[in-house]
Parts: sequence; structure tokens; C-alpha cells
Amino acid sequence: MASVSAPLRLPCGLVLKNRLIKSAMSEKMAVNDQPTAAHQRLYGRWAQGGWAALITGMYFSHTHCRGPS
Repeated sequence: MASVSAPLRLPCGLVLKNRLIKSAMSEKMAVNDQPTAAHQRLYGRWAQGGWAALITGMYFSHTHCRGPS
């Protein structure tokens, strides 16, 4: 088994510097369904923390949601 600090080559050819990947999650920090400076600080801290990839969630606002056609 490879170490978490070992590089990881993805099928597309991209090489991640290590195997630390933060998956998408709900931060519950939006104000009026909009991201804030707190989001920028949080993702900035994660980026400086050595993660190879930060996967963000999908922006969703119930005011822009459509039901089945």
C-alpha cells in the first residue's frame, strides 16, 4: 500500500503531489445563499495545509431550482 505522502497519478494523467483529498461538503457558511469572505479564508487555509486536491460542493440555491419537466 502506498503512503499518503506518495504522489498519485490520475487516469487523465494529472499527478497529485500526495493522496490527501478533501471531498465536497456543506460548510453552512453562506449568507443569503451567497459565499462569503469566510469561505475564502477557509479554503485558503485548506490550500495552505498541504492537501493535493480540494473538491468543492455544488452551489445550490432553492430559488434557482427547477423541478422535473
